Amino acid sequence: MNEATVLPETNTTARGPIRNFLESIGMAILMAVLLKYFVLEAYVIPTPSMQPTLMGSPGAGETDRILVDKSYFLRHEPKRWDIAVFRYPVRQIQSYVKRIVGVGGDQLMVAGGNLYNAADSGREILRKPEHIQESLWREIYPMRRQLELHNKGDDDPWRPPTREEVFRGEYFRILSGSWDIDAEGTWLGTPSPSGNLAVEYRESFARNDYRDGYDLAVAALLRDTVGDQAVQDLRIGFDLTTDTSPEKIIVSINIQEQDTSFELVVAGEMARLVATRGSTTGSSEEFPFPIEAGDTTNVRFAHLDDRLLAWRDGDLVGSFDVDAFAILEDLEEIRPGILIEGADSTCRLAEVSIERDLHYTSAGLANAGAIIEVPEGHYFMMGDNTLGSADSRDWTAVRIGMDEEGRIVDPDSNENARVLWGNKRPKPFDTGEPPHDDDNPVPLLDGRVVFVDQLGEIRTLQSRVNPRTWGNGQVEFLDDTGASWFPKQEPMPFVRREHIQGRPIARFLRSAFALKFTGWIR
Repeated sequence: MNEATVLPETNTTARGPIRNFLESIGMAILMAVLLKYFVLEAYVIPTPSMQPTLMGSPGAGETDRILVDKSYFLRHEPKRWDIAVFRYPVRQIQSYVKRIVGVGGDQLMVAGGNLYNAADSGREILRKPEHIQESLWREIYPMRRQLELHNKGDDDPWRPPTREEVFRGEYFRILSGSWDIDAEGTWLGTPSPSGNLAVEYRESFARNDYRDGYDLAVAALLRDTVGDQAVQDLRIGFDLTTDTSPEKIIVSINIQEQDTSFELVVAGEMARLVATRGSTTGSSEEFPFPIEAGDTTNVRFAHLDDRLLAWRDGDLVGSFDVDAFAILEDLEEIRPGILIEGADSTCRLAEVSIERDLHYTSAGLANAGAIIEVPEGHYFMMGDNTLGSADSRDWTAVRIGMDEEGRIVDPDSNENARVLWGNKRPKPFDTGEPPHDDDNPVPLLDGRVVFVDQLGEIRTLQSRVNPRTWGNGQVEFLDDTGASWFPKQEPMPFVRREHIQGRPIARFLRSAFALKFTGWIR
């Protein structure tokens, strides 16, 4: 009978419980380090540049935590519309998170709130994929009405609106027929003698509002900032119920200063998408869009990225490219509206809503309509919060010299000075507030200046600044004689491929009350 062979121990050192415990702790630390640097890492969003996609408003007590997949861009090439975490080009120890909007080879142009590639073959609109676009629509109405009620101290800002609030306030204008609102918030339209019903949105003329896209609790905490440009990319939606089928329904977005209109025209059981500028008209092929008497039909119409879109009961049923009617100028007035013709009974509209798309601006660029040539292997980044994002549009490096005595000098006048480059975002002089992480250079009251160079090294140097001009983008130093000099500046708008670190995959909202999972990031 064979017996099992037992090999003798070659290690005579006893493995006691303390050693086992220390080895386990060491292995756990090693795995955690490897996980952080090569697989997953958590970040805090400290600024509002990606709102509302990613929330970062410490003053409002609302900041997102994001989980970043650091292996994603090892497995995939970065592409347009990806959200990416990367090293800030002007301060490479600092990580930023933005959306990739330009890739190598692009001739990028920001115009009319949209992004274009101005290639040799002609101007091409850059459209967002459908799954990303759906997450970027921002509600204008009824959210703005609810926010107004909340700010006035109304106990129930979500309650159905009254006729006075909607039609005699600043939201909608009655153009035809008689309109009322019942206790459930449904609009009741009684046709004029001609059989027509028409309303038009007028509140701020669909301008870009900093607070659009948030739930009410968060929007009430944010600053009241409204852009000076109207947003042309809008989506109008409502549930329509009629006792008899009207002759025609027109949902429109009118841009009077351009003599241009975009329309969904429903007549009988068919519909068309129509663009008109002056005497020039373009139209899609007809597509089915029945409005059944006695039934409720959900209608949605959008002008989005030089394209008209129509949905019926949640299904996309019509699409028409209107590149020939593109509006590249900044606009001041846009009025969406609803017209019902040939109705002979009361029409009911419920769940009326207006949403807007992201509205990109040329703020920070050399001039509106400028062509941004993105080098191969580089990327152009922009934040989703187009009213409050420090991004590729205005990233700039400032160049100073440091002499042997630790003083800031003009390197062009001092051959032996060490040249330093750093982020240019001068903190306004003597505001009494602590500097932000990105502020640089930062003047101190004792005649010194804190300067952080491109690699993140912090230096406190002797220098005087001109307090009358310092801040708001101005950097002016004074030499020993009191003469002023301005350091050279260089735009640094592009992120290199090797500086892209990862892709956010999940977000957690940290509020004053709790940390909670709020969704996966696409």
